[in-house]
Amino acid sequence: MHINKSPIRFISLLLVPCLLIACIAHKRTVLPIDQRLPVEEKIVVLYSGADEFYLYGVEITDSLVRGTVRSLDSVPSIPRKLELRIYVNGTVAIPGSLPAELSIPFTAVERVEVYDVSVGRTVFYWVGIPAIAVGVFFVVLIAVAAGSGSCPFVYAFDGSSYEFAGEVFGGATFPPLERHDYLPLTNLKSVDGEYRVKLANELREIQHTNLAELLVIDRPRGAEVLVDKYGVPHTLTELQSPAEAVTLRGEDVTDVVAAADDAPYMGGIPEEVNGDLDGLVLTFARPRDASAAKLVVQGKNSLWLDYVFGEFCELFGDEYGDWYEGKEKEPTEKFRRWSLEQGIPLAVYVDDGGEWRFVDYFHVAGPISAKRCVMRLDLGAAASDEVRVKLEFGPLFWEIDYVALDFSADLPVQLNSVPLTAAVDQDGLNVSELLLADDDRYYIQSEIGEHAFITFPAPEAVEGMARTTILHSKGHYEVLRNPQGKPDLKLLYSLKKPGRFIEFSQELYLNIYRDTVTIGN
Repeated sequence: MHINKSPIRFISLLLVPCLLIACIAHKRTVLPIDQRLPVEEKIVVLYSGADEFYLYGVEITDSLVRGTVRSLDSVPSIPRKLELRIYVNGTVAIPGSLPAELSIPFTAVERVEVYDVSVGRTVFYWVGIPAIAVGVFFVVLIAVAAGSGSCPFVYAFDGSSYEFAGEVFGGATFPPLERHDYLPLTNLKSVDGEYRVKLANELREIQHTNLAELLVIDRPRGAEVLVDKYGVPHTLTELQSPAEAVTLRGEDVTDVVAAADDAPYMGGIPEEVNGDLDGLVLTFARPRDASAAKLVVQGKNSLWLDYVFGEFCELFGDEYGDWYEGKEKEPTEKFRRWSLEQGIPLAVYVDDGGEWRFVDYFHVAGPISAKRCVMRLDLGAAASDEVRVKLEFGPLFWEIDYVALDFSADLPVQLNSVPLTAAVDQDGLNVSELLLADDDRYYIQSEIGEHAFITFPAPEAVEGMARTTILHSKGHYEVLRNPQGKPDLKLLYSLKKPGRFIEFSQELYLNIYRDTVTIGN
């Protein structure tokens, strides 16, 4: 397949996720263009309106997908781990008599999902896929097998079932990185005077949770509440989208980050190894005399970042265990400094009289679901009718869905820190004492499938107020890895240099990309 360079940044929307799945062990399968998908490994389900079909013998040309359509009940017992789900629009006519050959133009594909059968969840999806990207998507596929790691998964009971709510203390992969986390539980409902949350280890890691409590915040109606990483609640009543948002390369992405619509800015494929940061410069109208604002970012880390960190760990070979043990004793500040120098957190700057002033950073959020975060910005005393904010990060390390500023003053809220009343694990054991306080006792989940059902009492509602619930947790986790061979000492030493991790990422990306796609002029 030959692909022009012009759509290269669009290709990244699919190429990155297809190559890499974080939080789940993976292997990469590169299929030549004329090779059929092995049915026993990949199940392609075609969705056309309310109808579902299997698509077999998938082949790709430069503009369409071809295959044989069969009914779902034609082969009822195909073993599968991963489903590739293709949603097409009404321009695709499914033959009345099946099985039948079918050609699907890329332009008719509305959405593609990767569904992990064992987890029972869509791992990731894409909407509004450019035609050229769909081709790359089918060329590069992954076989998923249960296993690797991310962060503890949280499920909130919505009155009928436990629904996935997000990940907690993402990136806290060493004890010195243990930290507090504040996860909004937007789907949590009170049932019989109780709130119920499930904390689960579904991945190949050991999770150490030190604290789990519920922040119940009663707020004025019409106001949103988010808690920043320091535990401070902020009300949001006048969110303002950016008047302009451009990348550090000068590309206009205002429409991409102006709304929370799960169509994030992901950056583009690097064309060379240069170690440059990616980022966004956002311009907002500034109210008269505004000296502070609240920055809201909705986003997550990319699957690519998780993969790159995994490849970094592989460089230690059979010395990995000793290296990890040594890191358990390193100062927290050393970790944070290296992480910022390598563009891993989301760094925030404010234009202060023509100079970019560093404000703070957002913690690693995890790669499974976007997290809505808030940060207070001191705007300084510069006389200007606009505010310019810069977000910086390593290329392809973050997916930014939405950015806004709120200049309103924080409104009074009633905050209750609610301790749990019960926590019972999968074996029926009481683990409450391990989660009640920020101390030296931990609820440890060391195996896939271990979980705890946690119950919190629901405070009396405040008349005339709306309610927000946020899980406050603290902990860290260890991703279980088993690298083999001799350590690559030369490369490892080079990664101490600021920005070298970004270069390492770019080298990996370009090597994979060049192995997968031939770029023409």
